[in-house]
Amino acid sequence: MHTLPFSEALAALAQGRLLIYPTETYFGLGCRATDQAAMAEVCRIKDRPLGKPLPLIVGGLDQLGLASPQAAKALEDPNSLVSRIAKHFWPGPLALLVEPASDLADQARGVDGLAAVRVTSHPVAARLCRELGAPIASTSANLSGKEPVIRPEDLDPELLERMGGAVLAEGDAPLGGEPSTLAALDPRAFGVWLLRHGAVTDEELRAVGVAVLTPDMI
Repeated sequence: MHTLPFSEALAALAQGRLLIYPTETYFGLGCRATDQAAMAEVCRIKDRPLGKPLPLIVGGLDQLGLASPQAAKALEDPNSLVSRIAKHFWPGPLALLVEPASDLADQARGVDGLAAVRVTSHPVAARLCRELGAPIASTSANLSGKEPVIRPEDLDPELLERMGGAVLAEGDAPLGGEPSTLAALDPRAFGVWLLRHGAVTDEELRAVGVAVLTPDMI
């Protein structure tokens, strides 16, 4: 494992290389989300199907437009669903499916053309995004089917060998627990469809006036 100082980790991302770095939940594996080759390499290294999109993080609400101009535009309306969610849950472990920026790599987009984006609350991950000036892919740093980790010493040696072992371990350790929640917006119902239950619960969403929709509501 090759532990990098922040400056070298940032340079690695800027040069199209892959990096393992801490997030609020687990160590993440990522790259610059506008780099087509690097995004495909993340999928290959993880044994992740190319058709399964990579989730993205940004470093603050002011960076949301880099990942989704449409979502950033929605923030201008304080009564919008995106604004409500942003006010209560961003930065934090809740990802929304949104229309992506045109320069994001194909691996950021699902079959519906949407990308999963969240504003990270981990200071190191947020700083990477800010200083890189781009969204970063943020999938858990483990091979598909294996457990995510919260300590660098627990990273899978096979994963490290495949991606060159570049690890940024500065700052607070990930907290573990549930992964980030993934939700699809339904502005008509002022609610979300939960695609993955996680750190942000149904009850927390309902408590701030966001409807949690279920199939029996169709």
